[in-house]
Amino acid sequence: MSVPSTTDLRIAIVEDQPLFRSMLEHTLSGTPGLRVVASVGTTTEASRVLRPGMVDCAILDIDLPDGNGISLGVTLRRRMPTLGILLLSAHDAMDLLLDLPADVAAGWGYLSKTSSTSEEVLVNAVRAAAIGETEKSVQNHVNGMYATLGIDSDPQRNPRVSAALRLLEETGPAV
Repeated sequence: MSVPSTTDLRIAIVEDQPLFRSMLEHTLSGTPGLRVVASVGTTTEASRVLRPGMVDCAILDIDLPDGNGISLGVTLRRRMPTLGILLLSAHDAMDLLLDLPADVAAGWGYLSKTSSTSEEVLVNAVRAAAIGETEKSVQNHVNGMYATLGIDSDPQRNPRVSAALRLLEETGPAV
C-alpha cells in the first residue's frame, strides 16, 4: 500500500449524498498532499470511472443506491491490489468488515460519519488507508469494545457470542 511521498495522494470519493460528497471534496482538495481525482455517487459510476493506477485511496460510503461500499471495495481491491480503502457509514458497520475475503482484507479503514467530528480525523484516516496503516484498525476497534465491555479473549468462546450474552445480562430478555 506504499505511496511515494513526493506526490500527492490521489483520492476517489464514492458518496451518494451530494452535499456530503461536496464537503468531502472541498476538505480533501484543500489539504496539502491530497488531490481528489474522482468523485461519484454510485457503485456503477465508480466501477466505470476508477481504473488501476488512478487512485491511491478510495473513500466509499457503505450505503449506496445501487449497491454497497464493501462490495465495491472488494471489487476495486481485486482490480487494484494496492488501493487503500476508507469506508464511511452513518451506521455502525464494523462487524461487516470482519468477514472480508482474505485476499482483499488488508488496508481497509472505517470512519463513522456520526462520531468523526473533525477534518483532522478524516485526513489522518485517508492518509493511513492510502499507505496501509489501517490494516487491523477494524479488528482493533472491535477488540477495544470487547475489552471495554470486559469480554475476555478466551479462544474457546466466540467474542460475538460473549458480547450478545453480555447484552442480555445487562438489558434482560426481550418482551
